[in-house]
Amino acid sequence: MTTRRKQREAQYYEVMNECNSTISHLCRAYYPLDDYLYKDLYSEIGLRLWNKLHLFKHNSDIKTWVYRLSINTANKHYRRHAHMPNVISIDSLPEEALPRTDDDSEEKERQRKCLYRMIDRLNPNERAIIALYLDRKTSTEMAESLGITPSNVTTRINRIKEKLIKMHNNGEDEDPQSELFQ
Repeated sequence: MTTRRKQREAQYYEVMNECNSTISHLCRAYYPLDDYLYKDLYSEIGLRLWNKLHLFKHNSDIKTWVYRLSINTANKHYRRHAHMPNVISIDSLPEEALPRTDDDSEEKERQRKCLYRMIDRLNPNERAIIALYLDRKTSTEMAESLGITPSNVTTRINRIKEKLIKMHNNGEDEDPQSELFQ
């Protein structure tokens, strides 16, 4: 293996390790109920990153560039697979597919599943924004990744939250006992 290829591989693995969480959250936001499409999108983003990494010009943070590449790939992937029905139950998702913390209880797990059921009903752009929000990105970081202003990000987040609250209050989370937004 050539030195150049080794350097390229090392850079790729470094970027994937650094951005893994963000890519995973984005994929889960697009396909919260379908593990197969989630994995397919994750692989497609990884392949696209491998093919395009040499084009990164260092004009922005690498995480921002990777997120933009990921969003574009996810949008194309979603459009290509939009005709496929979502028939997989959230309950069939592997445990590692949902973000977890050490102090999780059954109640927190149930709430997380309810949240992902509602996120599944959002449009792809809203899913992308909420994925960044759940990944604890700042408005400035999100704006840079999405190509919009920080105030626009804040407005969209508030609208998405209102939409999720409305879904929850209307019982659309399929679990009326959930206390997600109280």
